[in-house]
Amino acid sequence: MRDLLVERVHAFAVVRTLTGHELLDDGAQGGRVDAVVWYLHAGVRALLRPATIAIGAGHTGAGTAPQESRSEMQDAPKVVVVEDEPITRAQLEAHLRDAGFATETREDGRDLQAIVERTRADLVLLDIKLPGTDGLTLTRELRAVSDVGIILVTSRQDQVDRIVGLESGADDYVTKPFDPRELLSRARNLLRRVQAQRRQLHQGHLRHFDRFSLDLNRRELVDTDGTHTALSAGEFQLLLTFVEHAGEVMSRDRIMARIRNREWYPDDRYIDVLVGQLRRKLGETASSARLITTIHGTGYLFTPDVT
Repeated sequence: MRDLLVERVHAFAVVRTLTGHELLDDGAQGGRVDAVVWYLHAGVRALLRPATIAIGAGHTGAGTAPQESRSEMQDAPKVVVVEDEPITRAQLEAHLRDAGFATETREDGRDLQAIVERTRADLVLLDIKLPGTDGLTLTRELRAVSDVGIILVTSRQDQVDRIVGLESGADDYVTKPFDPRELLSRARNLLRRVQAQRRQLHQGHLRHFDRFSLDLNRRELVDTDGTHTALSAGEFQLLLTFVEHAGEVMSRDRIMARIRNREWYPDDRYIDVLVGQLRRKLGETASSARLITTIHGTGYLFTPDVT
């Protein structure tokens, strides 16, 4: 018991020294011993690394990396972490760095677009509830100008906000308190999708089929008469999946695995709803579908040739 009390006193003192913030032992600021001790391990370890990490509001730590380390960091996938809660921010930063990601952290969304462009970020971990501009607004603004992968960081009570965020252009989410293995799994899966999409962009940003073109940069559908039709995040991912697998019968499970994580939605019938929305934007109905045909008992087939 005495050792636990000593550990508590030392932990709180060091956190106060590092951050300038007093942690109250009432749970409001993560005052539990395990959280504080973890914060010390993660935060101090990150301070000793070459990159900058925001430990508290307005506080950063920096160091000088050997040339080899700098080269390795330049080649590493890049993640921007936007989280106003210092302990969570330090946890996210430490988990990602330990897994080989290069990270940059911020406590709010100011100049986020400029930061993503400057760092050439692959992913952004974005808290929904931020001071100033909230995470949902930042998601919409970022998606309008960037193809960066966006993972929302939410609480378990934010289900409605999660859905709004996904439809606003976010790609995935993690909930607090998060499992490090789940966080890294989602980050790696999204990184693969982002890198694959960027490889496609090098081949050209338009995919042509029937009388339509899919603009991968703007995430919109363009008709031959010049009509531009915006696509939601779900509609875009679904159409991109069909375009990439034109002529293949796609089961609902396979489609769901390609475009979303199934736990986001109550069941796989969400795909049927999404197909209906996409058909309407292609000028079709289920009874007269020509481009996206239903293969009963199996799934869907995207029939046109794609160039």
